[in-house]
Amino acid sequence: QSQWAMEVGTSYNIQDGSFRAPCGCKFQNGNGVGFMAAVSYDILTMDGFTVGVEPGFDLKAATAYEYPNVPLSGDQINIQMSYITFGPYMRYHVPGSGLFFQADPEAEYLLSNSFQHISHPIPVPAEDVDSSMGDLRAMRYAVRVSTGYKFDMFGLEIAPMLNVDLPLNNIRPDVPLDPFTDLGL
Repeated sequence: QSQWAMEVGTSYNIQDGSFRAPCGCKFQNGNGVGFMAAVSYDILTMDGFTVGVEPGFDLKAATAYEYPNVPLSGDQINIQMSYITFGPYMRYHVPGSGLFFQADPEAEYLLSNSFQHISHPIPVPAEDVDSSMGDLRAMRYAVRVSTGYKFDMFGLEIAPMLNVDLPLNNIRPDVPLDPFTDLGL
């Protein structure tokens, strides 16, 4: 039986590693809160397994600091990237319970990106750069694994989920970096 569903939620984004901004500052280990929404369509369900497709939208955001252990003694950067996403999925429902596991490879197309650079130290931070992040790849590939629990409420099926998005490619081409002009993500 085919079924439509809507998925909405917030995401906790983690930027692991470091990158160099156009000013030459090196930023490390950022994190932030984003947003995602999708519509899923179950195509085939059999013996607890479901196969479907899911188009959606994903806004990734992170804030990173030049000196993560003492954030206000160095510069700060705020990053945002928005993607249109699409991927097939396979879900397994544990028999006799609402518990399920899901995996879906995703292709994501970059719609927009921006960064905001704020110079410190306090008490007078100065915002000196607000622009695009440059030559990011148009496509991002990832595998999303999820677990959740489905239950009925007021005639609707509700399914809180925990998703983990595992990137399969770098978002910036591998090119030699000029530390004063390139944003090396």
